[in-house]
Amino acid sequence: MVRKLLLLCFGLGICCSSRAEQPPCTLEIPVSVFLPDGALVRNLDANQMVIKTKDNTLPIGGLTTNKEPRRIVVVVETGERVSDAARTIASNVLTEMVTKARPDDQFALLTARGPFKEVRFGESRDLLRNVIDRLATKQPGESSSLGLRDAFEQAVRWLQPGQQGDAILVLTMGIEDDRSRAKYAKVREALDRKSTRLNSSHLGI
Repeated sequence: MVRKLLLLCFGLGICCSSRAEQPPCTLEIPVSVFLPDGALVRNLDANQMVIKTKDNTLPIGGLTTNKEPRRIVVVVETGERVSDAARTIASNVLTEMVTKARPDDQFALLTARGPFKEVRFGESRDLLRNVIDRLATKQPGESSSLGLRDAFEQAVRWLQPGQQGDAILVLTMGIEDDRSRAKYAKVREALDRKSTRLNSSHLGI
């Protein structure tokens, strides 16, 4: 679930001039609110949230909830540097996510820096669950030449044409990557151009 905050940016230089005579502007920001245990907070209203930038508090002009189906591409690092504990955590996290997803939510999965696996949009949840279960243990096979940034670039392509709420979830031991052919600037530009959210979880344990 993604909420959109309508912020009234009075003279903060976000999207309007700082001059006093200029009218206020508005800025829509998609947000998801989670508790420390990862539980999603639902049914909030604008009076229950505070937005701050440096020493300023931004007035919230409105809060709407987007309940449309989601499309999420999961990128999982599976190479040699991934510990057994990290593999188990990644598999458990993804199992929980898919189990609690709505029937209309769509998932794709792509591995990087290890034996290559992929599940594309439209393939069955049973296939996705099977691949996720196998992520809990080190899989045989040659390591893929696909680096993390290459996988990000592929994930963006899978999300075309873009839809509201599209996201890429990355489970990795670290973003440092000496294998990718894709450059940081190119990946960042693709994410910005398509308004795709990139969420990363560090498994470095």
